[in-house]
Amino acid sequence: MSARSRKPGIGQTIIRNTQGDGSQPSDYEYLTFLIKAPATGRVRITGFELRLLNRAQGVLVDGPPWAEVRVDNCKFVESHERACRVKSLLCGLFHSCVFVDCRKVFGNYAYGHRDLSWQTPLTIGTVSNTVVEDCEIRYTDAFERNLALLASHGLGARATWRHNLIVNEKAGLDALPSLDAHGNQQPVSADNTGGHRGTRSLEWYNNTTRWHNSSGSRCKPTQIRGGTFIAFGNTYTGRDVAPFFELREEDGDNRLNYIDPSTWPGYDMHWAWIWNNTCNGETMRYSYNAPDTKPFTVLGKNIFTRPPQPDDPPVIPGRHCSTPADRVYPYTPLAYPHPWRAPAIPGGLQLDR
Repeated sequence: MSARSRKPGIGQTIIRNTQGDGSQPSDYEYLTFLIKAPATGRVRITGFELRLLNRAQGVLVDGPPWAEVRVDNCKFVESHERACRVKSLLCGLFHSCVFVDCRKVFGNYAYGHRDLSWQTPLTIGTVSNTVVEDCEIRYTDAFERNLALLASHGLGARATWRHNLIVNEKAGLDALPSLDAHGNQQPVSADNTGGHRGTRSLEWYNNTTRWHNSSGSRCKPTQIRGGTFIAFGNTYTGRDVAPFFELREEDGDNRLNYIDPSTWPGYDMHWAWIWNNTCNGETMRYSYNAPDTKPFTVLGKNIFTRPPQPDDPPVIPGRHCSTPADRVYPYTPLAYPHPWRAPAIPGGLQLDR
């Protein structure tokens, strides 16, 4: 790894990470930054440009539940793995970053906190999520692959994506899906634990996606497989962009081994509020990817094509979950911009006390 440093900032402080032998690295291999966040204080990385070659990775964040981490005004270029990874249940903020030709921009999995996340009430509309805002994600003609994935979530992840710009300039590039959220992939026991809990919550609003307009440049906006999903104010354009948010019930490779089809809800169940989204100027709808998902995605029961209302039922995230059940109404998005964004401070790696 080599670095050239001048005045901090994108294009000024450049780190070139050339690690990797061609094989897929483990989570902690070939990292540029590994952040072990403390229980108190706030870690901040700002003002770096990371050029990630071979199988080099960008930033991985770990720490105790609700540790505070901020990554901003950084540029990530050509990551063949994940540009950013979150491996715990964080109060995180990633903002004003630029991602160019990264295979996967973000991986968000709470790992050791997966059961805690499902045992703890929802935190939508608060800083107690990983928030990604005002970032630019761009795929250019130089992008080496034919498949792209913006972000994946799972293992109790709680995430908020808002006011981001996603642009594909490469003909023939597929994102199938662009935004992914795992459901549960193993049975959940009576003590509310499981080998692979699903995504706890995902807020996706006021984002703009501009996909290449050539035939065969396909984009499926989502594959949401479990948890509470809130999507509004998003805009998609592109010839082969699917005009819907896809939902999929997931409980393992053969989910019917884990869920009695006559029993509702499933383990890490869908709840979704989807409204005021457009694709090529038309209102977007929701869909499900297979017939056996249909009984678990019922309009007016756990899927709504409007904002949360006072008479909406309480969110029951699945068997053996937090009690009492959560209510989404009244839903108020987190204040924008994020409360941590002022005042500005010089670039570098810092610990705020």
